[in-house]
Amino acid sequence: MRSTTVLGSVALLLAGNVVAQNSTNSTVIRVEVGNGGLVFNPASVTAAPGTKIEFDFYPQNHSVVQSDFNSPCQPRVDAIYSGFIPSRAGVANTSFVLTVNDTNPIWYYCSQARHCQSGMVGVINPPNGTNQTLPLYAAAAARASQNNSPTGGVAGGSAAPNGSAVASASSASSAASASATASSTSGGSGGSGGSTTGTATGAGASSTTAAANAVTAAGSGGILTGLVMGVLAMLL
Repeated sequence: MRSTTVLGSVALLLAGNVVAQNSTNSTVIRVEVGNGGLVFNPASVTAAPGTKIEFDFYPQNHSVVQSDFNSPCQPRVDAIYSGFIPSRAGVANTSFVLTVNDTNPIWYYCSQARHCQSGMVGVINPPNGTNQTLPLYAAAAARASQNNSPTGGVAGGSAAPNGSAVASASSASSAASASATASSTSGGSGGSGGSTTGTATGAGASSTTAAANAVTAAGSGGILTGLVMGVLAMLL
């Protein structure tokens, strides 16, 4: 009885971890571009890998361009670039959405006219414990002699209907929660279930199967998978 209870608890823990991973990967941070002046709001965001950044554009006509910290207002060779997205009033129907792949800083600016020199700059994942800060980046931008756009088209992200990234993330989160709920309900039910060892039956089989399914969902090589194997070693 003790072994089946422990296995059932581990299965629920693993199911919860999968939901947490899905929730993290579907997180969306919205950044307003030019709402109320030549600013990005918020100008500095911290985002885990898998997070989507949705840039929402306000009047009149702005862009998002990635640069190196030491070269503000100048695009990187492999720069993220939204292109110019205009709006006559309110938020534009089109947004620019990019996915954060790692925790490296992404410094960016607006390449319209002299918007960059006027302080329209921002950063994703500002580094800690260094002299690379957003105020210093903005100060260097103010001294830049030019404000350039990349020569190519949209890169590093994609244009999308305004709010679509948030709607997609909400849908994914709901689906993940429903899946986890169904998994935990199945793992906790009794009845006559098949045994993975040929000896366990009833609730024990359900708990063991739920644990195995959760391990598969969490992925081999994870910390929690190691925890399950340790628990099984102690019980057998």
